[in-house]
Amino acid sequence: MRRALGRLALLPVLAACSGDPEFTYGAELEAPPRSAYERSSDEDPTRDHGRADLELDSGAKVIIWIDPGDYRLVLVQHSDPDDADSWTEPERLFEGSGDGCLFVHADTDGEVVAATLGCYHHDAFLQQAPTAGHAAVTTNLEDWRLEDFGEFWGEPHVEDGTVEWDDSSVSWSEDDGFTD
Repeated sequence: MRRALGRLALLPVLAACSGDPEFTYGAELEAPPRSAYERSSDEDPTRDHGRADLELDSGAKVIIWIDPGDYRLVLVQHSDPDDADSWTEPERLFEGSGDGCLFVHADTDGEVVAATLGCYHHDAFLQQAPTAGHAAVTTNLEDWRLEDFGEFWGEPHVEDGTVEWDDSSVSWSEDDGFTD
């Protein structure tokens, strides 16, 4: 994941309207393939739950994944909307303590991205609810809002800029933030 700093000076920068985040592209996709999550036990992420792939209205692809080498670490990386082979460097979205995370659920309406991180302080086991379930939301791929809801596992559903989670009273909107 680490790149020589000397190479960064040559990378293109996406600049949009003032106030929009600027991203440095030029990295390769570093998210592991789904095969990296070959299930060996109920204490490991599965190939269907170790990463989430989304596409935005801009054409950018977003991948959120659990690090197969350290389940406590959740990373995010996105592509250049104009060049699907050019990616940002992976960014740490979440780093927990304890046993780590076993699933990522994510959704988008094309602009807002929302995710559920199924993480555990202890006793990580797919057959029980996470003890440190986090909700994550971004509207610009730079500023992520994270909230620990404890025993939280529902899948997010994004529509018209509002997020609601299955099996939960948790919701998020730009005006109200997280509500429960």
